Amino acid sequence: MRLPNGYGGVVYLGKRRRKPYGVRISTGMQKVEKDGKIVYRAKYRYLGYFAKRSEALAFLADYNRGKPALAEYSSKLITFEEMYDKWFNYRMGMNKKPSMALQKNWGVAYKQFSELHERPFQFLKTADYDACFKRRAHLSKSTIGFMKAVLHGMYDYALKYELVEKDYSRLITAEYTVNEEEAHTPFTEDELKLLWERQDEAWFILVMVYTGLRASELCHIEIKNIHYEERYMTGGMKTDAGRNRVIPLHDSIIPLMKSHIDARYKYLIHDTRGRAYTFTAFYSTPWRRLMDLLGMEHKPHDTRVTCGTMMELAGVPLNRRKAILGHAQNDITEDVYTRIPVSELVKEINKLPLYRAD
Repeated sequence: MRLPNGYGGVVYLGKRRRKPYGVRISTGMQKVEKDGKIVYRAKYRYLGYFAKRSEALAFLADYNRGKPALAEYSSKLITFEEMYDKWFNYRMGMNKKPSMALQKNWGVAYKQFSELHERPFQFLKTADYDACFKRRAHLSKSTIGFMKAVLHGMYDYALKYELVEKDYSRLITAEYTVNEEEAHTPFTEDELKLLWERQDEAWFILVMVYTGLRASELCHIEIKNIHYEERYMTGGMKTDAGRNRVIPLHDSIIPLMKSHIDARYKYLIHDTRGRAYTFTAFYSTPWRRLMDLLGMEHKPHDTRVTCGTMMELAGVPLNRRKAILGHAQNDITEDVYTRIPVSELVKEINKLPLYRAD
């Protein structure tokens, strides 16, 4: 089908290219010499390159719909992919860089916008985003949350540098799926009693319950960072508040840890070669094996939920609970100026009941 005059065009540039379809518009005429004669030919400016002709045509249609409004800054036209890269590099250039875990979550969220990657960011509207989110309503609350966070960040950046005039990310309707299998359930008193009865096998689960450590954090606790006399260890990851934090030790788990340490190796818990477990290996080997042995159905994060629940029931103050679990304080005064002594955290963690027969 022939495109209208002045509309622009799509040109196939050859099969050796990763994105062989170019979108171009005419910018006037130019004089050229051919066979000793002066002739006039059209001058073109390329707006983008695409893997599929359909993508190129969609881009060209978007361009023509928004052309009047974008005439003054058409040279700034960039794709969604380019805008993400600009925002990501901007964030990475800050003194307070995002954690590796957050960078990974941003990357996962960005991939969910795959159908928008090649489209001009300035032309995208609420309907485009709503359609994208609607196709992903089966995803979890966490994934949808990170998708929205990425968009908010991109629009904040674009507004800051006057690349857009309106923030469409705040108008999005996004639904998600609550998967019952993903819900976290605390261990019951009877289950905790069983863990204590089988403490020789369940020792690492009890360490998680009575410290609030994430599975990935437990797997990277180094023996050299455990201070038994002072009853604490250092470790943790994922957030600034949780990384390399002081983790108080409940009196009851110190003997468990001591009895299972192998001084030949670096980590408190490790695989048969002494290496730190990945989360996947930890879940599929020691965790899953023990759950099957004890007839329980729990995920590793349930231990952290159990710890938080037990602390709340035991009357541990909120700021102490946050410090132990590695959560950021909401009050900047608490977060920046208050440093809770280790001895205070040890006293708080020892308020947790044991549920065992001594």
